[in-house]
Amino acid sequence: MATIDNYSFICVENERMRFARPNDMNDPKRKIIIVGTLCGSQNDKTLQIIEVERYEKTYIIGKYRSFNSIYYIGKKSKEMKGFERMIRENIPVITSFRIGYAYRPEAIGKHIPCIIGKVEHEEDEQIIYVEEQNFEENTITDINGRKYFIDWLSMDPRQYQNLVAELNNKFPKKLKKYFMSFCGKGLKFDMIALNDSLPILGVAGAFKIK
Repeated sequence: MATIDNYSFICVENERMRFARPNDMNDPKRKIIIVGTLCGSQNDKTLQIIEVERYEKTYIIGKYRSFNSIYYIGKKSKEMKGFERMIRENIPVITSFRIGYAYRPEAIGKHIPCIIGKVEHEEDEQIIYVEEQNFEENTITDINGRKYFIDWLSMDPRQYQNLVAELNNKFPKKLKKYFMSFCGKGLKFDMIALNDSLPILGVAGAFKIK
């Protein structure tokens, strides 16, 4: 019996997809699919799409490769839960991003952290000036009060490597210990500490915005 982990239920309608709502699940007029990691008896983990025939709280009856079977619903990662919650609340998601900073005369400490990345449904890369960050929700709020969900898994890999290299080699011990603890949690950091250490982050791969 297979288990589906790290999953999302998707409703397909009019050739468009959205996250399924609870009242969609067993509606015969709705086409529901589940996208997730299928863990088989041989411990092979692959991402699959299964068409949902019937949904129960702990399992589904679904069609996979033209065969109907029962699949247990397993665990969902914290990142997936947060991502889904923010999407349902229509909070835009930032992906493929880099960390930057800008000099602003009116800002405390004169520098302000930035996220340079793509916002969903928009084509061009944007610079978002960060006012505060919510660790629990993986969100940031910009200087205009707009909230964004940060997809930390999509951080620019080159900057990630630069930052980790700096953490390993050049950071003062106190900062090194502080930042290493957050690297293990997806490179999240307190924005006040980021303000204080921006000159160091400048050589760790952060982009200076002029």
